[in-house]
Amino acid sequence: MPLLRESSTVEFKRQLTEWTKKEIIAFANCEGGDLYIGFDDDGNPVGIDNPDSVMGAVGDMIRNAIRPDLTAYTDITCECMNDAEGKPREIVHVTVLRGTQRPYYLRNKGLTPPGVFIRHGVSSVPASEHQIRRLLRESDDMAFDSSPCLRQELTFEYAAAYFRKHDVQWGENQRRTLGLVNDNELYTNTALLLSDQCHHTIKSAVFSGSTKASAFIDRREFTGSILQQLEDAYRFLELNNTQSATFDGLYRNDHYAWPPSALREALLNAIVHRDYDSTGTTFINIYDDRAEFISPGGLPLNIALADALNGMSMPRNRTLAEVFYRLRLIESYGMGIPSITRQYEGCGSRPWIQTSPAFFSLTLPRQNGPSNSGGETVPQPRGGGSPSRPSTIAQERGERRHSYTQFATLGEDLAPADEANGLIIETVAQQTPTTISRKGAPDALILAPVQGDAHIVMPDGSVLDRMELRAAGHVTHDDAQPQHHTGPLHQTAPPEETASSTAPPPTSSELERLTLELIAKRNVPMSRLEIEQALGINKNRAAYVLRKLEKEGSIVSSGSARSTSYALA
Repeated sequence: MPLLRESSTVEFKRQLTEWTKKEIIAFANCEGGDLYIGFDDDGNPVGIDNPDSVMGAVGDMIRNAIRPDLTAYTDITCECMNDAEGKPREIVHVTVLRGTQRPYYLRNKGLTPPGVFIRHGVSSVPASEHQIRRLLRESDDMAFDSSPCLRQELTFEYAAAYFRKHDVQWGENQRRTLGLVNDNELYTNTALLLSDQCHHTIKSAVFSGSTKASAFIDRREFTGSILQQLEDAYRFLELNNTQSATFDGLYRNDHYAWPPSALREALLNAIVHRDYDSTGTTFINIYDDRAEFISPGGLPLNIALADALNGMSMPRNRTLAEVFYRLRLIESYGMGIPSITRQYEGCGSRPWIQTSPAFFSLTLPRQNGPSNSGGETVPQPRGGGSPSRPSTIAQERGERRHSYTQFATLGEDLAPADEANGLIIETVAQQTPTTISRKGAPDALILAPVQGDAHIVMPDGSVLDRMELRAAGHVTHDDAQPQHHTGPLHQTAPPEETASSTAPPPTSSELERLTLELIAKRNVPMSRLEIEQALGINKNRAAYVLRKLEKEGSIVSSGSARSTSYALA
């Protein structure tokens, strides 16, 4: 009876072949595994004649044919096992741990399906492009723009000319310094964005009215390198940034529909900070009363809308932002939105932002009144502010597209904390507009869901939910009449921190000790799932520690696949 059986983590080879390196790659890209050279397909050891030579050849494969470097995650040993007749046989045992720089691939094939392999049952198979992208996203939380791109046949005719035009060197060393080429000699996604093969686009349209139901006046789609798209899109904005004139005696004063520098900053923000891991398109929509810049992806993690309004920056595409900085297209991170706000100081209307996990929209109101359809001056809401607008992009389209949206009017939300101008939170659902008032302060509009809790975020960071709004004398969407609050606003107390949320995760050595203590305490074989649940760890850490303990001889396993259980040796 064979001692072992092939599984998703066990593979047998009678002798060393070219396919061996593909098995190693597949193990590293999945849950790790054990490769035995010198076994037949039934799991019987048949031995190999020269184990030292085979071990050296396997080591050469790992070092020279596989990228990224997998040496630290592999172990090669020669072991002696008895065959079915009790005769000792020498075999080579290759242990492969799950790598942390996935996906691993054949050096001569690159990040393509013929070069990347994963385990499927008892076989190693080529990974699809979708699976390769998933492995890239899971790999140590690497940012998209610094990750290797799937397409490696790139040209840079436009980018090279653009760099030369702006007196920035474009050579091999410079491309490496800028993060266009990684340590494994692969082009990154930033290189793809700058290349002539960039597949992301910008779509622009001019409408004759104030909604998308209006007729098109013009529409364009910009392709190619994002540097080329930047130039073409800005020329399109300049073409549609109409002027009006006033006269002061003999002197003529020209006024743009939109501040040119505000258009520039809005366009750069849409290009530099959009989520390029999404297949969505960046949109520029020009209406009678406003210009919208809509890009895929909400705010980056760990940054709130209030932070962005006050100039805090945490670039989603740090490598791309560095390229734009070198080209002197952006001066410093986080200054775009405050700069746009300054352009509208003293105007009757202000820009506004809408954001959700799926999109980021920056809207610039027209300064000199609509001209596309010959309409009148844009109406302003009571007390001055932004012109009338649809509450959300989804509402304008007549469909529910986003589950959560933040809304803020620029300028108002940059007020000091002692003023009552809060960030207005909007949830895209069935909505009822409600006015929330505070004594001595302007009204704020909240669009709250018919079902669910509404809340408002104040500039000092305090958050008021529906119950606190009612307790403080504020109106919620289900109150009949608006009320005015005469006392101080309540501040939400931070949630109590539990030990599990503040305690650091156990180290590897601590986890090994805890695992051994747990198995000893139970005194019965335990599955990996039971150990995960008992210790509160994920399956990757559990698999790693169990494999390490088993290799050290501290525990033994029985069964296969999901029925595998572990007991003390």
